[in-house]
Amino acid sequence: MATSLDLQEQEQLDALKAFWNQYGNLITWLLIAVLAAYGGWNGWQWYQRDQAAKAAAMADELDRAAQAGDAARAGRIAADLRERFPGTAFAAQGALEAARVQHDKGQADAARASLAWAA
Repeated sequence: MATSLDLQEQEQLDALKAFWNQYGNLITWLLIAVLAAYGGWNGWQWYQRDQAAKAAAMADELDRAAQAGDAARAGRIAADLRERFPGTAFAAQGALEAARVQHDKGQADAARASLAWAA
């Protein structure tokens, strides 16, 4: 059988209810905002890691094309890196690598264009 609350417990419960009625909506929205910010931050970090991994994979493919001496393929991969990941170091490094391979294969104009983009 449930016992009735004594006067002090009833006053504490009433004070808690009054506090929640006054600030409950604010607390709830603040909690939602904090959780949304946390979720957004984690989503952004995941996106950055995903983009870096994709750019690194393309840079590895460019390195393989450069080692094989395939200037046309290296140029296409470098152009794709410039288009998809223009603000990364991989794009600039890829342009330099493509320019080196193109220069070695006697494609001076293509090498100059790659170097101009990197600069």
